[in-house]
Amino acid sequence: MTSALLLLTAVAVAAPPPTDNLSFASGRLTHWDGDGFRVCPADGGGPGLRMGVCSGDGGKHGRKALLYRGFVVPPGTVAVRFRAAAVRPRGVDPGAALDVLMETAERRLVPKQRRGADGWRTVDRVAPLRYGQAEEYVFNVEALQGRWVRLILVDEDARPGCFLVCSGFRLVPRDEAEYQDFSRHMLALVRDRGVKPPARYDSRHFIALSNADEVFTERSLYHCEIIYPVFFEHFRKKGFAVRPPTGKLMVALFDRQSGFEAYLGRPVRPTLTGLYDRQDNRLLAYDYGTNGAFTANREKGEATIARIPTELDRRRIFDDFSRRVRDFRDDVNTATVMHEVAHHLSFNGGLLNRQGDVPAWLCEGLACYCEPVRNGSWQGPGYPNGPRTDTLTSALPSGQLIPLRTLIEGDDWLFKESNTERRLLGYAQSWALFRMLMEERPADLRRYLALIADRRTPEHRFADFGEAFGNPEKFEVRYRDYMKQVVAREGKVAR
Repeated sequence: MTSALLLLTAVAVAAPPPTDNLSFASGRLTHWDGDGFRVCPADGGGPGLRMGVCSGDGGKHGRKALLYRGFVVPPGTVAVRFRAAAVRPRGVDPGAALDVLMETAERRLVPKQRRGADGWRTVDRVAPLRYGQAEEYVFNVEALQGRWVRLILVDEDARPGCFLVCSGFRLVPRDEAEYQDFSRHMLALVRDRGVKPPARYDSRHFIALSNADEVFTERSLYHCEIIYPVFFEHFRKKGFAVRPPTGKLMVALFDRQSGFEAYLGRPVRPTLTGLYDRQDNRLLAYDYGTNGAFTANREKGEATIARIPTELDRRRIFDDFSRRVRDFRDDVNTATVMHEVAHHLSFNGGLLNRQGDVPAWLCEGLACYCEPVRNGSWQGPGYPNGPRTDTLTSALPSGQLIPLRTLIEGDDWLFKESNTERRLLGYAQSWALFRMLMEERPADLRRYLALIADRRTPEHRFADFGEAFGNPEKFEVRYRDYMKQVVAREGKVAR
């Protein structure tokens, strides 16, 4: 560690100043401490923001410099971005530190990343000017919201003409950071995969990039907004500690299945019309009206109707058929959006940990719990779910249910099962399991979610379930009885 940093770490952590003038917009070093840096215009060959700082000595004599300040990372801030460069005369080898650092109250350095052609990469120190420009850097502070941090600008290189230039610092809210990465990804699909260019749509809590028609896009965002307050109110009333996301959530909508597949980089089965991309934290969906299997069945039905000899009968049957096709398409689109946005909200609203090990039954059961649609209208969390009930109705008499232990211990029923009916049974049983826990044992379910919140691997799944809900064998007896009751009560009225 340099002598300047040794001196700095001896400074006590005082009450932090406000976050104003992180950008040096005042033209002064208000709220900053240290010496050797001056405010200067940040343009031309220097940093990219209007004002910045420089430790330059004019090349006449060597000196060291230090500038620092602490602040509390505001809620909703996920990154701190800036531009900087370590400047040395041509032919002068790198020497002592010319760097920008961030440390926590525990004196732990926060890694910084530099933007390159292939994205952000972690780096040890600030690089020289590149083509006369300072490069862009970021500190990821998503896990540091509400905590004290300190920015440190260090010039330990006393050789003449060696100095640090740095722009102002910009606090980046979650939705801005996610949208920038999101838009780059979508534009890459246009460039590399021939996907139709998307347009941006904004609602109160969501940002969508969509190349689908306005009717599908606006209807999808409408349903996203409809479920948003209901979701949090429902779980809050059940005693769950939920919180609305701090920024807008990202939605990618496509006009056809091919765009959806281009985003994923692989073909998808006909029953998959949407998903929640947990890694990138985005909701994806496409208009079911362009689904290959749906289109084939519609065309087959139209061909059959075309063979009806009487024109009046043909027209009457065709009109009824077209209405039912539209209603089915709209129901699937609505249920898909509600299912996937439930994932979005559960992983961004405090119920589930996006970086944790979340069993598929829990993740999908919760989403199915929130998806019910009946006669074209979304019903709300916990309401009867016709398609899931139908699946249980078919499976219960045969006794071919997925064993509870198989369901709670592994995710093969979702990720490795090739039989579509078996996969749909996994969804239906997960829905019934989650719904039963919400109705009969919400306190135990809250305890279970707290228990698994920090899990990263699946080996604890069976033990965690038993700790929260008791003997699994005894539990399974009640679980099977519950499914039978649901079928008997709702099998004919859930639609």
